[in-house]
Amino acid sequence: MIKISLVNPPQDRVVGRSHLERLFEIHYTPQLTFENEEVENFIRSTCAKADRKGKIDRLAKWLGSYHGLDLDAEKIPNIALRWIHEKIGYGMFADEPFKKWQFIGEYAGLLRRRNHFFHNVNDYCFMYPRPLKLQFKAFTIDSEKRGNFTRFINHSDLPNAEAICVFHGGIFRVVIRACKAIKIGEEITYDYGEYYWQRRVKLVEENSLKIEGAWLSKVSYPIHDTETP
Repeated sequence: MIKISLVNPPQDRVVGRSHLERLFEIHYTPQLTFENEEVENFIRSTCAKADRKGKIDRLAKWLGSYHGLDLDAEKIPNIALRWIHEKIGYGMFADEPFKKWQFIGEYAGLLRRRNHFFHNVNDYCFMYPRPLKLQFKAFTIDSEKRGNFTRFINHSDLPNAEAICVFHGGIFRVVIRACKAIKIGEEITYDYGEYYWQRRVKLVEENSLKIEGAWLSKVSYPIHDTETP
């Protein structure tokens, strides 16, 4: 179950996953999924080879262990998806306090091939890391049509959350966690990175003076397409 408000000021109501899927025309998936068996086999074998060669960063492994139970639990935190306005779209708001470094959710979506020469990514794509330098195949986590609540997280230059890459279960996963204490009612945001904004225009929030220059995305696109999550 998840809270949603379709109007502003918010009027939250609790809906199930099937209602969420119909409302936003997506397939809800709590974890990373593979486009097909070929993609899964390639990712797992490449990550295993990199691990044997000592190419997986120790911090990524430690973070995978630290957040592993939360990743496996597939829990929906106490958050609300709320309409902001037509220029921003929806955003994700805390309905409970989050401590610094607390797990919020996995950036879930469809892990698929990314074409080097043709632009087949969208605003919901997160570039999957390449553990081997000579790996020519590129992959992206695409949550445009398949994902979870994290796809609604907006950008800010002064974020209260962060996206980090962890190594768990033999593959890389993208975790969204708080990078500072988050109060009830605060919008949860993170920095999409410079690469995301090379082809897009930022919008200043109407009350940006109150938050000292924070920025939001154009239409509630929640993720940046970059080589280094």
